Amino acid sequence: MIKASNKDRMVKKALEHLSQEMFISIATSDGKGNPSVSTKVLLQAKGNTVYVVDHVYGRTCKNLKINPKVCLSSIDMEEQVGYQLYGFAELVKDKQKYNKLVQEVKGRQIHFATARVIKGVRRERSHGKFEVLQMQNFYFFKVNIKAISRVDFMGERHKKEL
Repeated sequence: MIKASNKDRMVKKALEHLSQEMFISIATSDGKGNPSVSTKVLLQAKGNTVYVVDHVYGRTCKNLKINPKVCLSSIDMEEQVGYQLYGFAELVKDKQKYNKLVQEVKGRQIHFATARVIKGVRRERSHGKFEVLQMQNFYFFKVNIKAISRVDFMGERHKKEL
C-alpha cells in the first residue's frame, strides 16, 4: 500500500479521486507502437493497484497481450487537475478474485443505475437506458501502478515514482 508523506500527498489525492470515479481513460499501444485510448469502467483503486473492466472483443485486450504498458488518465474537475497513472496491466485469471470482482461490478451497476434514475427524476429529464453488463462479455485487468503524475490548470506537472 502507498504511504503518504510530503510529496506523497499528491499520490494520496490521486487515489482518493480515483476511488470516487466510475470511468477512466486508458492508453495502450500495439506491437507497432500505434496508440489507442478508450474509456473503461474503473472498479477499484487500492494501494498501487487499479482494477478495470473491459470488453473481451476490444482493442485494449489485444494490445495488452502484446504490450502490457499502460497509462490511465482521469480529471478531477473540482480541483482542476489531471492525473496520469503509469504501469503494467495483466488479465485477472484467478477464479476467486474474478468472482469477487464480478460481485463488485453487480453492486456498482445497481448503485450507478439508481443514481442515474434519481438524478433524472430530480432534473425532470430522461436518463436514457442502462443495460446490465453480461459478465461473459467482459474481463478484468489489474494495473500495477509504477508512477503517478499530476498536471494542474497552469500546466505544472509533478511526477512520483512508486
